[in-house]
Amino acid sequence: MKTLIKTAVLLLAAGHVQAQTLQDALKLTDNERYSMATAAYKKLVQAEPNNGDYYFWYGENYIKSGYNDSALIVFKQGDALNASNPLSKVGLGRYYAYTGKNTEATKYFQEAKMLMQTQAKSIPANKQAVVYLQIAEAWVNGPTKNLEEANNLLAAAEKLDAKNADVHMLRGDVFATDVMNGSKAIASYKKAKEINPKLCQADYRIGILWINAKNLVLAIEAFDQAIACDPTYAPAYRGKAEALYRQKNYKGGVENYEKYLNLNAGDPDALGRYGTFLYLIGEYEKAIEMISNAQQRDSSVVVLYRVLNWCQFETGKYDMALVNNDKFLAKAKAKGRPAVISDDYEYRGKIYSKLKKDSLGIIELNKAYEMDSTRKELLYTMGVMSFTAKKYGDAVNYILRKKNAGAKMAANDYNYLGRSYYFLEKYVDGDSAFAKVVELSPTYIQGYYWRGRCNMKLDPTNKEGKARPYLEKVVELGAADAVKNKRELTDAYGNLGQYHYNNGNFGCTKAYMEALQKIDPENAAAKQILGYDNVKKATAADLTTCVLPPAPGK
Repeated sequence: MKTLIKTAVLLLAAGHVQAQTLQDALKLTDNERYSMATAAYKKLVQAEPNNGDYYFWYGENYIKSGYNDSALIVFKQGDALNASNPLSKVGLGRYYAYTGKNTEATKYFQEAKMLMQTQAKSIPANKQAVVYLQIAEAWVNGPTKNLEEANNLLAAAEKLDAKNADVHMLRGDVFATDVMNGSKAIASYKKAKEINPKLCQADYRIGILWINAKNLVLAIEAFDQAIACDPTYAPAYRGKAEALYRQKNYKGGVENYEKYLNLNAGDPDALGRYGTFLYLIGEYEKAIEMISNAQQRDSSVVVLYRVLNWCQFETGKYDMALVNNDKFLAKAKAKGRPAVISDDYEYRGKIYSKLKKDSLGIIELNKAYEMDSTRKELLYTMGVMSFTAKKYGDAVNYILRKKNAGAKMAANDYNYLGRSYYFLEKYVDGDSAFAKVVELSPTYIQGYYWRGRCNMKLDPTNKEGKARPYLEKVVELGAADAVKNKRELTDAYGNLGQYHYNNGNFGCTKAYMEALQKIDPENAAAKQILGYDNVKKATAADLTTCVLPPAPGK
């Protein structure tokens, strides 16, 4: 690993790959060498500042690397310089499609089509097909799908250029949006490769399909085919690394990610992806070492601050994690990239919690939830943090929000809900919550213990025995390890002994108080009740129905 880290650092500082043509730049993008591709496109537009095609592919490189705001700047430049080029309008449409502004996206796509129609005689058929394909790609792979329109565009492109392999690649992507059409997607990708045998992306996408289908053997086989097709195609090594990781072959995963990083020499985004991979496989210390060394050479790679603070959190370095979380957010917002995501605020919230600043942590977790309201588990986390801060009303509200949102509720959800109700003195609601705890986790002693405590409050004279069935379950589950369960057994023995005394069952009273005295010899209540004459005189013959603690040695 030391060698790998050194290699990664040296690669980060390596020189640029000289891309002389548009095809060279496109290959860099295909290989996920986005920063290097950016440098290549800059040279292309400097050499031919009025070439609208260059601006489109330049902006597309930003779209694929997640820098949408930078893409918009480039697309606008291209449109200003060459407004009659349909691809200029497609670029603007793709920006709006990928940022969820579908009305604006449709407007620019329509303008692109109109420009093609008015220039149909001067634009070669194969270039018209590219315009249709790029619009279709946005509707297939963007955040909002319009598969009917995409299929219409693919049909139009195929009519114009029957030998364009991208038609079948995108058709495969359409099929891949439905898990039931996986075989059709694979057939389309294979058709694309028949047209262009050097299209290793087809094998790569088949591999991704198999990963999603959880068939890792076939996924690795497909990635190997992509590597055989083009040993320099970096994404295939990344895909294989992730498949091996899912097989728990971490060594193989790291080796393939090293190959990916070697091929993407000098690209900081690739280094960020590798750091993220180390984070995902739990190699937090290795990721910290690699990133820290890399930052000594080049501290401008913003995404590395994200991975660094995540790994520092996971290794308990909370103060440093907060420092690097601050740096990431400040740098990302200043540059406009990479996009700040829900996870960034989630980690910030959890860091604050570990630093005993739960109120600040909840503020950050609320930001995370506002960014991605599908993440209902964040409501549970905020509930737990509110409980820890003794804000029991807030804890109830957060956990009920999770429930009311239709999220699946686990025993721990109801556990914190019930305990919050208990401290709010809403004992009936608490009892109902703990009833769900024991339903979902029948051997969890705490569910019975807290249900017993709620019912102790609902039966203050301890005459009705409302807590009895739950505390008897505490005795049944907890007596096998009296040291671990001392608190729970102390309350259970004491309450059950008092209940039986109140109801004249002195034999059970004596048995429970003796059990209590055994685990807590100085217990004042046990001493007092065992000193009563009626309890002293009780014998085994006086026992009625009660769940007794096991005899010594049992």
